[in-house]
Amino acid sequence: MKTPPSTPIFHQMVNFLKISHFNNRSVKEMLTENKNIAPGFDALRIILAVLILFWHSFYICYPEDSATFHNSWSNPFCHPFLKMILPMFFFLSGFLVCASAYRLRSAFTFLWYRALRILPALLVEIFLSAVFLGGAMTTLPLKRYFSSEFFFKYFLNIFGNIQFYLPGVFHTHPSAMINANLWTLPSEFDCYSIMAVLMGTRIIFNRRAALFTFSTMTGVVVWFLISKWNWGDTGVVFVRPTLLVYSFYIGAFFYIFCDKIKLNNYLFFLSIIGLFLFNIKYTIFLGIISSCYLCLCIGFINLKKFPTLKYGDYSYGIYLYSFPIQQTVWHLIPIAHDWLILFAIAFPLTLIFSVFSWKIIEKPFLKLKHVQFRSPKTDKNSKLTAQNVLLRTQVHRP
Repeated sequence: MKTPPSTPIFHQMVNFLKISHFNNRSVKEMLTENKNIAPGFDALRIILAVLILFWHSFYICYPEDSATFHNSWSNPFCHPFLKMILPMFFFLSGFLVCASAYRLRSAFTFLWYRALRILPALLVEIFLSAVFLGGAMTTLPLKRYFSSEFFFKYFLNIFGNIQFYLPGVFHTHPSAMINANLWTLPSEFDCYSIMAVLMGTRIIFNRRAALFTFSTMTGVVVWFLISKWNWGDTGVVFVRPTLLVYSFYIGAFFYIFCDKIKLNNYLFFLSIIGLFLFNIKYTIFLGIISSCYLCLCIGFINLKKFPTLKYGDYSYGIYLYSFPIQQTVWHLIPIAHDWLILFAIAFPLTLIFSVFSWKIIEKPFLKLKHVQFRSPKTDKNSKLTAQNVLLRTQVHRP
């Protein structure tokens, strides 16, 4: 009996990841085949949110100026995989939000949908952190705490004016921030505002105008990286906010030209190698493009059986509640000063709060989407998308 020839390692990996179906097909073809759904995007958002929780467990336990932190952050193998997380998040948001823009065609309705998705859960988290968490953890007398200027300023977070600290709370920690995750909110609000402007001017619906806009943006990014050597990297912060906005519009660009963007097995693995371009300051934008293409490929790997997906979209709740919960666990449980123990305790607690956020706040408010004002003409135009692709997935940011 003849022994079957051995399969090359590359093809073994392709079969293992179930990406052999890419076969150099366009994103539009893949969407059509999957009933206009990118099957891996829901799971990928949760995975990315948990990865941020995992990294922040380390960040909370070790000061930024410590040798342990520096050695881990500067590790050339660890560094790229940390830096890819936020660009992937914003790429996902850009791709799916652009799909929403093409479906809605109305900038007003678009902003209404975004507000329903973002603001209610954010307001509740800010209120709980300021009133209950801060009130319980502050070292100040409660009267002084609740009358402090910094207590009231913390509510500016709802408008994207980020405030990290509450008076007398967590000031003995390696980092005294209440919720470090909120630093991406201004970039997210910028993305939605620019998208609304592009919708209002119809640029986003004109492929030539969109291509010119994206090319100009890329040129500006490259120029800044060359002229200002530290513009793309801020050390502990993964990438500059402007590069997160750029990642968002890579996602929008990929959606607009989804009939031209091809999914290729070799490019999939090449994009993994391309992540190491994050290690070179002048090529950070190429690392971002690699992470975005990798994200798109993963989106078409069938991850629909991910355990939590059938119950709801918990990624936004994980994003909102993970850091305050981690800080609280570190404060109350001494053995949680080890970062792996901190992650093991904080993760299930965060998941509980994210379920609460989805069931009690996010999902009910999303039902208000029907409260809108659209003319019959707008309804008719809403069907005339460039690729006639409707995605059911809604993105918090994400």
